[in-house]
Amino acid sequence: MGVMLASIAVLLLFGLVGGFAPLKVSQLSQSSVDIAYAFAGGILAAVAVVHMLDDAGGELEASGQAFAQALGGGDDAVFPMANTLFMVGFFAILSVEATLHHKVGGHAHGNSNEQSAPQVETGAPAETGETELLPESSQSQDEKGSSATGGWATLVGLSIHSVVEGVAAGAIPSEDQAALGAVVLAIACHKGFAAFAVGSVNLPMINQGKRNLWNALVVWFAVSGPLGMLIGMAASENLDSTGTAVITALAAGTLLSVGVTEMLLPAFKDGEALGVKIFAACFSMLAMSLLAVWA
Repeated sequence: MGVMLASIAVLLLFGLVGGFAPLKVSQLSQSSVDIAYAFAGGILAAVAVVHMLDDAGGELEASGQAFAQALGGGDDAVFPMANTLFMVGFFAILSVEATLHHKVGGHAHGNSNEQSAPQVETGAPAETGETELLPESSQSQDEKGSSATGGWATLVGLSIHSVVEGVAAGAIPSEDQAALGAVVLAIACHKGFAAFAVGSVNLPMINQGKRNLWNALVVWFAVSGPLGMLIGMAASENLDSTGTAVITALAAGTLLSVGVTEMLLPAFKDGEALGVKIFAACFSMLAMSLLAVWA
């Protein structure tokens, strides 16, 4: 329990720091963000497949055998229950992502090449070619509407992923401290950059006199991950071993989906420092996989 509570505190801290950082920091280095995403994506992929799916597979073997026989399979037939639930979780997040993209609008991943962070400035115009945040009176209605839509789409999309990540982390058995610690570290890294994206894209709210609303959005996103962890913990603690294995398999699929679509693919989108990013992803994946020997 102590490890879980510490993990919740870490996620909350990273979310708050990343969310309020746009008030002081106008831009993040694209390469540094990409490398961090690649490293974190490798960790999540390894934990999802090597640790969580493997644990769930052993617990669900008997259920898979009973299911196969109920469908007319032989005495030795075993349905891959854990693998199927794993893929259900994976495709569930892909479906949510696709729906958000087409119905609400794509959300930012925190990468500087995808979403320019608006600036809050009172002095001279920016010299780096970045777009300065304009006063409300000088923004057209179309610009205001586009900014508001993009900001809410970013908040909704990233909040869903944040809660899902938290649920997946909360579903990890507390005795597997190596896997739990690695997942929390990877999610915290991702959450800090994601919170920066949420805070940045909604900065126009401040110039529109909606500072309290902006503060509330930043705080909500910081809380969303810990909230997901509490849900995952509660679900795991109130179920028997088979039910916990079902939650673990589903959570592993969602975790792999987030690691691939939200971390690895955005990181590899830009070719700058591609070799370093590939090395970071492969190294973190292999290192996390080897920890299964002692976990």
